[in-house]
Amino acid sequence: MRIRASLTIIICLLLIISGCADLLAEIMASAKVKKEAESMGSMTFCPDERPYRVGGMTGACVDEDGLSDYTGIKLHGTEDEEKTFVKGTKALQKGTDKECPKETPYYVSGFLGFGGRCVSKSEFNQYLSSGNIPDDEETKETKETKSCEYDSDCEPICEGDTMWKRGCNPRTNKCENTFDTDCSTLKITVGSKTYSKTCADGACTSSNIKEQLAALMQEKSDQVKALTAKKQTAQQVMMDANKNCINGLAEVTNKLIIDTGLSLASPAKKLADVASDATNAIFDNLVEDSKRMNAEEFIAVNCKLYESLKNDIRIIENKIDKFTDEAEEINAQLKKL
Repeated sequence: MRIRASLTIIICLLLIISGCADLLAEIMASAKVKKEAESMGSMTFCPDERPYRVGGMTGACVDEDGLSDYTGIKLHGTEDEEKTFVKGTKALQKGTDKECPKETPYYVSGFLGFGGRCVSKSEFNQYLSSGNIPDDEETKETKETKSCEYDSDCEPICEGDTMWKRGCNPRTNKCENTFDTDCSTLKITVGSKTYSKTCADGACTSSNIKEQLAALMQEKSDQVKALTAKKQTAQQVMMDANKNCINGLAEVTNKLIIDTGLSLASPAKKLADVASDATNAIFDNLVEDSKRMNAEEFIAVNCKLYESLKNDIRIIENKIDKFTDEAEEINAQLKKL
C-alpha cells in the first residue's frame, strides 16, 4: 500500500515538473520574440506608442497588446497565419491614417501603391487571397447592369480569380456572363519557380506576382542593409576588444575598465539579436560587472569577446551572402516577367 502511494506521489511530481518545463519553455520563447521585436522596432524607428516591430523589417509596429497577439500566433500558429496577422495589422493602421469608416476599416493599395481604397473584412480577405483590390459595390453594379447594344459594349469582369467574358443580351440590352476562365490555372514559370495568375480589372494578370516579388526583394535588400550595419558595429567592437586583450597590466586602469563597460551598452543592445548567447553573456559581464573587475579579469574577458565576435561576424557574413543571393535570384525572376 505504501509503495503504491509512493508511486502515485512520484508520478504526480513528474507531471508537475513536466508542466513547469513546458511553461518555462513558453516563457523563454515569448521573451525571445519580444526581444527581437523590440530590437527591430528600435532599429526601424517605430513610434513610442507602438515600439515593437513584428514580421521583419517590412512588418508592422505594434503595442503591447499587438505583440501579445502576435506572440501567440508566432509560437502556436502557422507561417501563413503570422503573415496574415502582420498584413491585417498594417492595413488597419493605414485605415486609421486614411480615416476609413468603421464598416470598411482596412486600407489596401494596388500595384506600386496606386489605386488604394478602404475595404471591409471580407473584402480584405479576398484581397489577401488574390493580391488584387476587389471592385467596390458601385463599380461592380455598374459593370453588371451596364446597358449595351453590342457584345463589344460589355467589359469582362472578375469574380475572385475567375475572369468572365460578357456579351449583350439583345432582349434586355444588359451585359451577361458568357465564358469563364479560371486565372489560377494559368501558370507562369520563372526560373525554377511556378506562379499562378490572378484576375484583376477583367483580365488574367501577373501583376500580383510582380508585386509579391518586388516586396520580397525589398525585404531581402533591407535585411542585407541591416546585417551589414550590424557587422560593421561588431567589427568595431571586436577591434576594441582585441586592443584591450593585448594590453599590458600597467595599461589597464580602473577608468579604462569602467569607460569600456559604459561604451558597450549601446552596441551590445544593437547586436543582441545577431550575437551568440556566449557573446551576449560577455557583453552583460562587461556592462554590468565592470566596476568589480580587476585588470587580469578585464583582459581575459576582452580576449573572450574578441574570439566570440569573430565567430559571430562569420555567421553574419554568411547570412548577408545568403540574402544577397536570394535578392539577385528574385531580381532575375522579375526581369523575366
